Amino acid sequence: MLHFHINTQLKSLSQPLFVPLDGQLIQDLQRAWDMLEKAENRRETALRTELQRQERLEQLAYKFERKVKHL
Repeated sequence: MLHFHINTQLKSLSQPLFVPLDGQLIQDLQRAWDMLEKAENRRETALRTELQRQERLEQLAYKFERKVKHL
């Protein structure tokens, strides 16, 4: 809608219409946004998995330390 408004104003001022460059069309931006969201989701999943792994290691280290102290 904004694109239409800008072009209408440019036309009324006898200026050349705005034509986005390749890769800057609305569908290109939407595709890039979708890719960004998917990458963000994958990264979040990887970080959660790593956090769980680190927590398990911390629990194992705690159990090991307790057993060593009882020897």
